[in-house]
Amino acid sequence: AFEKLRSAAEAGDVSARSFMGALYNPEWAAVYAKNPVKPDAAKALTYYRKPADLGFPGAQRGMTELLLNPARGQHDLERGCRYGLAFQ
Repeated sequence: AFEKLRSAAEAGDVSARSFMGALYNPEWAAVYAKNPVKPDAAKALTYYRKPADLGFPGAQRGMTELLLNPARGQHDLERGCRYGLAFQ
């Protein structure tokens, strides 16, 4: 199932990209008991970006969480606030 999801995400399916972002998101990775990937904020942001820009609320939330959390190494206050406002 993971390989199908990853293939769909790489082919541009925005729903699949959003879910892949959630799998890589360190804030959410523990929710998935058998998560097949290691949490990685940079990869999560890469997967989240297109769906977030297209208005997917889950991806916007993920972008907000990662960009506003300095501990995740991707801190960007301006972008984080922009995605947070879009999410709200």
